[in-house]
Amino acid sequence: MRRGTLRALKILVVVMGLLIVAGFAVIATELVLRVASTRTEPAQATTTYDASLGLPAGSRIVDLVATNDRVTLHVRLPDGSDRLVLIDPRSGSVTARFALSVS
Repeated sequence: MRRGTLRALKILVVVMGLLIVAGFAVIATELVLRVASTRTEPAQATTTYDASLGLPAGSRIVDLVATNDRVTLHVRLPDGSDRLVLIDPRSGSVTARFALSVS
């Protein structure tokens, strides 16, 4: 190989190495920014509701599951039957009721 060709090849290898390092830096930065943006603090409850679920006296809440768009209550009625009650957390209103039965 000629001396000029070898020099150009060395420069090309160094430039490509720098491009690879820069590419990894961009990918790492993007990953960190995406992970940081998904870690948000939970919203503080600013609204309270006084709501009646329309359940008979003696009913008890067995389980509660809260998601972004609904709160699901698993309720055991005094007669031993179970019911799911879905509540809209934005309005505090009952959106659905499901009676659970064993087949």
